[in-house]
Amino acid sequence: MSTSHVASNHGPAPSPIALQPDKGEALWFIDFLATIKASAEETGGRVAVIHHSGPKDSGSPLHVHHRESEWFYVLDGELTVWVGGQVVRAPAGSFVFGPQGTPHTFHRQFTRRCPVLAGDRAGRL
Repeated sequence: MSTSHVASNHGPAPSPIALQPDKGEALWFIDFLATIKASAEETGGRVAVIHHSGPKDSGSPLHVHHRESEWFYVLDGELTVWVGGQVVRAPAGSFVFGPQGTPHTFHRQFTRRCPVLAGDRAGRL
């Protein structure tokens, strides 16, 4: 009997991932730092998780993902998220989900940095 991970219809099963707070590939995107905690490649396309940190008045332009949904979990501070025509005030501890094909954007409007986890189930972000 094999003890290897069982694969799903996404291909071979990925290896476990465990990263410390300061670890992950860090990339500047627009005006915030995006640290990849789990990439699509590392998870066999199952999920992508990215830690975003940006200054006051940073955010993303309005956009749409046509192949995946996107979610945000606010770790500290507060975001204003516009998703599908709805404005959501999202303080620390908030979760916001934008389904595939839904226009969305987010904005940090307060003085301190606002770390946010973002990701998608399909691992395409």
